Amino acid sequence: MSGLAFRRVIKFGSRGTDVRAVKRGLARAGHGTLLGSRNPVMGVGAVRHLSNFQRSIPVMPTGEYDKVTHRHLSQWFDELARELWNEWEPVEVVDPAPDGSLQLPKDFRSTHETGGLPGFPAVDLFAQPDTVVLAPEDGTVDRLSGHDPREGGRPGGPYGWSIYIDAASGRYFMTHFATRKVKLGEQVKRGEAIGTVCDSKVSGKPGTSHIHLGKSRS
Repeated sequence: MSGLAFRRVIKFGSRGTDVRAVKRGLARAGHGTLLGSRNPVMGVGAVRHLSNFQRSIPVMPTGEYDKVTHRHLSQWFDELARELWNEWEPVEVVDPAPDGSLQLPKDFRSTHETGGLPGFPAVDLFAQPDTVVLAPEDGTVDRLSGHDPREGGRPGGPYGWSIYIDAASGRYFMTHFATRKVKLGEQVKRGEAIGTVCDSKVSGKPGTSHIHLGKSRS
């Protein structure tokens, strides 16, 4: 028995160091690769590997990491997997505002780095496509970038429009917008609408629509 406490169900779209631990365990058990465990997202391939492992136990191959699966797979965790598992902490859940909008938080516990943009530890805030996104803090829109969602994207990679806001507590980088409601140089207030959530199906991962929120405090 591994002695590692079970803390949450991991399923498609889950993200965190515990997902990396599960992937390492699966690889050591003969399902997947250690290289794939560098990605903290539970994607289609990882769900398939998990389902195959569940068949081998055997239990119902749901593709979701539950207590029963944890009891079996955690025995395959190496030292790094155990460290990754113990590093995971719950992410602040941001509830939609009463009107169905998504209020981005000023302070949050990051779960991963922003790929290709060092210094912006980030969190993903999941919401339905076209949900109105509200600014996390008063500040100035100092850069706009990204791509038209109609151009698509790649799973785990960039898609949709991006917005940077320079604020008193740091600089925000936000991406995966379907639309933007701000202009370069515009002053925004916390709670002001800045855009809408892009439908993740344009990146080939339907059902995982979210805003990637990164923040640099340097």
